[in-house]
Amino acid sequence: QNCPGGFPGSCKGGLVGETCTACPSGSFWNSEQCEPCGDRSSIAVGLLFSSGVLCLIVVTGLHITINWPFAKAAKELMMASLFISMAITVVLAFGVYGTLSAVWVPPLSDLFTAFAFLSLDLEAVNISCIIEGTNFSTKYVIKLLMYPLVSLLLVLSASCLHSIPQTRPFSHLNLPSLQNTLGFLMSAFFVSVSLVSLEGFRCWENPNGKMTLLKDTSILCWEGEEHLPLVLLSLLALAVYPAAFLSLTFFVAWNYAKFSSKYKASFTVRFRFLSNRMRPDCIFMSFGFNLRNFIISLVPVVASTNYGVQVGLLMTSFLIWLLAQMSTRCWRFELLNVGDSAITAAQVLLLFFFALLGAQSPGGAVDISTVGWCIVLMFITIMTATTVTAAYRAIKYLLKTVRYDIFITHHKGAADLYARQLKTVFQVPGRISPFLDVDELENLDNLMFAVKASKRLLIVLTKDVLRRHWCAVEIVSAFMNKVPLVVGQVNSITVEITQDYLEDVIGSFTDSDWIVFSKQCIGIETLRMAYEHVAAVPQVVLKLNSADPLDVECFAKQVLGSDSYKYQKTARALDPEKVVHIVFHTEDDLQCSGAFMLATLFREARWDVRPGSASSQFSEYSQGVAVVLMSQGLPSNPIAMACLAAIRQNGLRMITVLCKQEFWKPEAAWFESLRGGKVFGENEMQVMRHITPIVTGDELLAALSPAYKILAWHFGPEQTEQIMRQEFCIIERRAALELVKERQVPVAEELTSVIEETMVQHKHVGCCGNNIPSSDTEALVSVEF
Repeated sequence: QNCPGGFPGSCKGGLVGETCTACPSGSFWNSEQCEPCGDRSSIAVGLLFSSGVLCLIVVTGLHITINWPFAKAAKELMMASLFISMAITVVLAFGVYGTLSAVWVPPLSDLFTAFAFLSLDLEAVNISCIIEGTNFSTKYVIKLLMYPLVSLLLVLSASCLHSIPQTRPFSHLNLPSLQNTLGFLMSAFFVSVSLVSLEGFRCWENPNGKMTLLKDTSILCWEGEEHLPLVLLSLLALAVYPAAFLSLTFFVAWNYAKFSSKYKASFTVRFRFLSNRMRPDCIFMSFGFNLRNFIISLVPVVASTNYGVQVGLLMTSFLIWLLAQMSTRCWRFELLNVGDSAITAAQVLLLFFFALLGAQSPGGAVDISTVGWCIVLMFITIMTATTVTAAYRAIKYLLKTVRYDIFITHHKGAADLYARQLKTVFQVPGRISPFLDVDELENLDNLMFAVKASKRLLIVLTKDVLRRHWCAVEIVSAFMNKVPLVVGQVNSITVEITQDYLEDVIGSFTDSDWIVFSKQCIGIETLRMAYEHVAAVPQVVLKLNSADPLDVECFAKQVLGSDSYKYQKTARALDPEKVVHIVFHTEDDLQCSGAFMLATLFREARWDVRPGSASSQFSEYSQGVAVVLMSQGLPSNPIAMACLAAIRQNGLRMITVLCKQEFWKPEAAWFESLRGGKVFGENEMQVMRHITPIVTGDELLAALSPAYKILAWHFGPEQTEQIMRQEFCIIERRAALELVKERQVPVAEELTSVIEETMVQHKHVGCCGNNIPSSDTEALVSVEF
């Protein structure tokens, strides 16, 4: 009943030949019987032509998409295309399962037949009705020529686009772009190409021990004259297609960094099909992905006589890839890592069901048809999940949602604290969404996509910001995607961007910098145009060292432009019992920024913050706790020293904090100069007397000395926001503890006074009438509360 040829001595459905595998000339197989071509010939020609047109449209669309400048590429669209590529690989892998050494029955046999066209089965377009009398060898040659034919279609479509002025920017009619598209097509359909290349070796064993070709059982494997030409064609195809492609991708992946530095963008454009899908540091996994797909295609050939071994080897291939992928997280986007892990695990589960098919026998506990339906349903589930995810990402791209109001570009070494302060300035009102890369360090490769999803890019202009390669990548991405640029001058730091300066900057980039640029497909001309645009943008002065909220609001609204209405500060309810005084070097820009960050975080915690300034009054220090930002210049700052004196004279407790500086203490001679009144001039003494009336040398020395004896806590706003807040929590807890201790001192003094009065009234007589020794009385009076 399962014999494909019918009853012994006959061929069902009009099939002919010794093994009943072919229809007579002028007819085709309609899945049940041979049917005369008749009008089918014209239908087959139309179907072939339609397939060619569809192929041309698809190839043209892929050519435009995958060669779109990477700096302008949309993250969502890239994810959608990569998920579609995964879906194609799933279908092709499922087609490999159809070549295993088994006789398939519905529903699997119907599903394998439906996807036969993906393995370049020419009978899917009724080729027998177009070219009568075509033998298998001729059909095989036509299959092998499909990839060159597609290459010609690619060149034709690019030439047509180039000939039309309106579509010329999309034509990418150059050798690197054409090579990239051909590489992508080979990579996407590598399973199919490998299957076709191996077709001359794909044989299976018959009950009589004879081996026949899987695609044409009338051809005996390794016997007769028909099989030898097919083997030679397969060897040639293996050398030209899979072997050459794997060798090329291995060589390129192995030397990617060296060649990127040497040949720059002209090299990376050619091999974007390798770098687009994987993270820049995992390029080699692109070769691994292609190698896995080739092994999947090879398994049915090397173990053609044993179905169980075939399934076991396929499961092993997928498990090895799953372990490698999960350990490296190699895909460019995390969602792709999750998706690939789920798809690979589902493939292993599918193969488990295929193993059950091989283990079943007639009348077994599990029905073969039931297992087949489980496989079909699981395959449909995988395909649905993958295509829906791709569609969702494509729709999300079409909606073009903007995630960030402002992207902050800065040089970490020179402006990390300023960048954190800027993010805080924009973040505090609550209606503005700023982006700072230090808080998104999981994948710096995603910076370009964050730039594209921003309304504007703010360049914190310092001396070397334009010399940093990641800053350059962000600026070029904003320029190419028409994201408005805002150039910010920090405090009094001025950088004159002249043409000579720009040429010097561009010439300063090293080979490693150009590797980064090459991976993003950024050339020197594009970089120069972006930097010239930066030079033409008017600069905004960012007064980050100003204590005046109006100054901050002014530059914030200038940066936000049309979104300035979002900058609306709301009053925060503060706890009047929680007062903190922040003392810092008021003439040091970095210390001013550190004090600003501390003040902002304290206000978020509902503290009444009072930063030290020239307008501070002695009466303000009547309560609270002090936080002192220790720095090398603080002892020479008259405002900070006067605030310390006021803190000491009012009996406030304090804690010390280090921000952007290591611990440093002046020499003993400097302290003697301070005692002798030689550190500050008369004008500075006048400023100090405005804050506190007593500013003698002894008083200033007494106020400063304890600060060097208190354990200093570290505060690094330039780090990630999470670390910054963890450090602040320690500082706040310490400040709260000191505030509680301060409140307990007056209570202890009041209690001591009551005890002394009681002793006097009772003439040192205890409650039991016993005399209390004076030494015990003193001990009681000096008890620490």
